[in-house]
Amino acid sequence: GSAGAAVSLRALGGTLGILQSDPQAFLQGQAASADGVDTAFEAHVQSLIDARAQAKQARDFARADSIRAELTALGVALKDAATGTTWVRA
Repeated sequence: GSAGAAVSLRALGGTLGILQSDPQAFLQGQAASADGVDTAFEAHVQSLIDARAQAKQARDFARADSIRAELTALGVALKDAATGTTWVRA
């Protein structure tokens, strides 16, 4: 059932260092950083942004769009500028 899936997803998230905080707090950007969740999440987002920048530089726009979609699914909104890409939780 969905409860079993939620437990499995949270266990997998623990391996990645994500999905461990209260979903509502996370969505409001209030996840506790004491347990390293925010740090791990931010590092993951930055690695995806870096990979997207490399894909764009290589003119692999399909891959860049795919990475943007992945970030959107994580609740991250990208802001591209001449000075680089920044992000906020959507």
